[in-house]
Amino acid sequence: MRSDVTLFVASTGGHLSELIQLASRIEVVPAKRVWVTFDTPQSRSMLEGENVEFVSFMAPREWGALARNFGPALRILRRHRPTRVFSTGSGIALSFLPLARVLGAKPTYIESAARTEGPSATGKILAKFPGIKTYCQYTHWARGAWEFGYSVFDDFPEKDGEPSDGVERPRVFVQVGTLDYPFGRLVERVASQLPPDAEVTWQLGATPAPAGLPGRHFDFAPAAELADAIERATVVISHAGCGSALMSLNHGVRPVLVPRWSANGEHVDDHQVELASELAERGVATYSEVEDMDTRILRADHRFTRRQDRHGDVT
Repeated sequence: MRSDVTLFVASTGGHLSELIQLASRIEVVPAKRVWVTFDTPQSRSMLEGENVEFVSFMAPREWGALARNFGPALRILRRHRPTRVFSTGSGIALSFLPLARVLGAKPTYIESAARTEGPSATGKILAKFPGIKTYCQYTHWARGAWEFGYSVFDDFPEKDGEPSDGVERPRVFVQVGTLDYPFGRLVERVASQLPPDAEVTWQLGATPAPAGLPGRHFDFAPAAELADAIERATVVISHAGCGSALMSLNHGVRPVLVPRWSANGEHVDDHQVELASELAERGVATYSEVEDMDTRILRADHRFTRRQDRHGDVT
């Protein structure tokens, strides 16, 4: 007999941040929610108190890990017998959604908001499977197998004012996310442009701290600690990751998004350029290349106070 459990499946980082935000719009009794993700400080802090199943970490396009997760996926699906399965990717969705369909659940794939011009490699594969519903988060490429439902960035006011000219003492928070790719170019550039009176905190992830780096720095931190750093900041300088942008906006600061470039070995492709451009066009972020980062940006006040609520439908 099938249960009325809903399974939420996502990689950590931006994929998990998006799915948590999207889950609030999907009608599910909290006690009937089961999450599947990787075991990291981020997932443990963001899903504290939830029913969580951990599976093997899978880096982007790591197909060996995809195969290793088929067995755990089958066991989890059989144990919980979900009615519906939702995923925002990335590769972990390939381990779960086709199997969910075979076992009689209703699988839905929601492409990440980081993909502004078309589906990811995972999305392209899943769109070919009969019975898997596919949603995108942008109306301009909603066609064929892809239906627009709602965007996680639709909750934020567009073009609502501009950063102010400056603050008396800048409070800078720099975050490079949870990717296994260093982003030393950004860290070194910000350090070279810091106003002498700035207070600065760094979330460095896989990026080694340069010698003499000013301020406080850490590799990873629980979600509550990151939220506190953002709420204290007058400016957030961030790699152009979807989860990092969402966290900044949810805590009242328009981020300055600096995209990673694959040519520099900073990511697997250049979708961060697309996301940073999209959010800058909406007026909810500032786009900056590493070499354009300067003292003027670091001194400006990027905080905002208003948030709008729009309702979409993802079912």
